[in-house]
Amino acid sequence: MEHLQHPALSAEPTSFPGPTGHHHPRGTLVIVLGVLAVAGVPVLGPVAWSVASRALREADSQPGPVVNRGQLVAGRTMGMIGTAVLALMVAVFVATVILVVLFGIE
Repeated sequence: MEHLQHPALSAEPTSFPGPTGHHHPRGTLVIVLGVLAVAGVPVLGPVAWSVASRALREADSQPGPVVNRGQLVAGRTMGMIGTAVLALMVAVFVATVILVVLFGIE
């Protein structure tokens, strides 16, 4: 009788196909800029947003899928959040300056 063994228990290594496509070279840069923009350096928000948007346009114009597209989208989203925080900080600063000038608050 032939000994049957479950394929998962075989001694032969199994290989799973990895993602097919190419990596966009700015994926890591966009993630780092986005994380920094959200984590306390909101001045980098517009930079992350801009670089990620440009990288996504480049990725969409290339034939074949981009493996790290999620990095580009996440970096762009964090750049948008950082830009919103920056805009809020500028608005608070301008309001504070106006209040000081109008009412002489020191």
